[in-house]
Amino acid sequence: MSEIQIKRGSDLPQMPSFEGATEKVIVFGVRYDTGETVNYPLSEFIRALSEGEIIPKLADNLNIGSNIDVEYQQTRTIETTGGNQDINSERQARVVSIRGTEAGIAASGARIVSVGFNQLPLSGISSQKATFKAVKSAWGSYGASTENNGYLFTNSQKQIVVPTSVKQNGANVPTHTENGVVYYLPASNGDVVATFASGVDVTDICAHICWSNYRDTDHAAYSEDVLSLASTITAMGGTMRRVSNGGSYVYDEIVCADKAADRLWYRRVGVVEALKNLSWSVEEITSGESDSQTTTYRFAAAVSAMKQGGLFSVSGGSVSGFYLSGTNLMVDSSTISTVADLKTALTGASMKYELATPVTGTHNLTGLLTVDDFGTMRFEGGATAVDFVTEYASRWADVVKNLPNTIEQEGIVTAAAIVALAKRIGGLEKRLSDGLGRLTVEELNVVRCLTGNLMDKGDKENAFILKRSTSPDIAPAFVGQEWIDTTNKVAYKAFGTAAATDWKQISNA
Repeated sequence: MSEIQIKRGSDLPQMPSFEGATEKVIVFGVRYDTGETVNYPLSEFIRALSEGEIIPKLADNLNIGSNIDVEYQQTRTIETTGGNQDINSERQARVVSIRGTEAGIAASGARIVSVGFNQLPLSGISSQKATFKAVKSAWGSYGASTENNGYLFTNSQKQIVVPTSVKQNGANVPTHTENGVVYYLPASNGDVVATFASGVDVTDICAHICWSNYRDTDHAAYSEDVLSLASTITAMGGTMRRVSNGGSYVYDEIVCADKAADRLWYRRVGVVEALKNLSWSVEEITSGESDSQTTTYRFAAAVSAMKQGGLFSVSGGSVSGFYLSGTNLMVDSSTISTVADLKTALTGASMKYELATPVTGTHNLTGLLTVDDFGTMRFEGGATAVDFVTEYASRWADVVKNLPNTIEQEGIVTAAAIVALAKRIGGLEKRLSDGLGRLTVEELNVVRCLTGNLMDKGDKENAFILKRSTSPDIAPAFVGQEWIDTTNKVAYKAFGTAAATDWKQISNA
């Protein structure tokens, strides 16, 4: 067959012009390899172009490289690989940071497991039952990867195999039927048990997550890649922790990298396992008039490694209201008067705190893992909540394709963050307007104005300066308090708190 000649439409003789609707217009051409005539509705081409089905496929050809790295923060013990992001399974991912949590991550058995397309390990097969760890599923949409669409079971002939039952925690797993295919949607993370008929070779079964309707009938052998964390966490002290207070937090961390010098761990959180074992002291504080005095007992204990004014949290025990003064842990009580009684009340109480100087060390983890876009990332070792960040390779085609959804989701997240920030600011404003019971600062530098009960008008006997029309006739509230006699224009200063005679005149009329 001779080579097919290709000409532009403008070069063809007597080409008619057209300015009407495209629904009835058919684009035709000739395949260069077979010579066959190809017909294609013009309206379908325009729809695919306007709805973004064509442009993303062209993005691979953009002169900006074929891959882009995206990060995903995982906070649940098992999630789909990269969450809802499209990733390039042909390249390894890197766990770049593992962070301590409020509940703590213990060293024993701690590891991150990347599971491939097939979620069913041979160790999970017993006779006709297949047990595997599943992620919570919610039907997304057929033909788009906005949500995973549950699970299917296939054999090596790429046929969908229907189990006789699929259960989670003893209950039937919910299903969704689409185009005659039943998809299984676990209601929570955790083990799923699928039972198959007696004639089915369960060792040949592939249990896999579905996205869109792509790869629904694919089959693959089980595979996993493991990043073991146990020895590194042991070197850090045995547990990775986090301490938070008022929206701020610090955490222990493992940072993975290619370069050995960049593979570091950081212990930023200290712990006092038993608060009652600290060296506590007590100070008796009396305030008010002689006929209505109140006594408070102020307890203090030094925590030498703690950062001054740093973050801390106390759990357990029956005492509340702890605060810091430098590196001292403080608490006031009107009912507990002795150190012995305080220690009894602190039974079972512990404290996490921010270290003044973080402890650091090296490890040998690069963080690299083989991943599958249809797989899962699982944290093992007993932790109920985790926090680790993974860097995945993605394709520019997927980035362009997902831009509308990404912009929408990030807009929602940003709006939520603004609402949360506004709520916190509103709460802070209310607390400031209502008055603070206690405020601890290391240094107060008043540039222009300080407003408070500095001077009273006859009704605030604890003010710094009492402005009265007579000489002192009540006991001072504290040593250093001043009294201004506006009638006789005389000033007094308090040198005691027992009686009115503790006021000493410091100026002449």
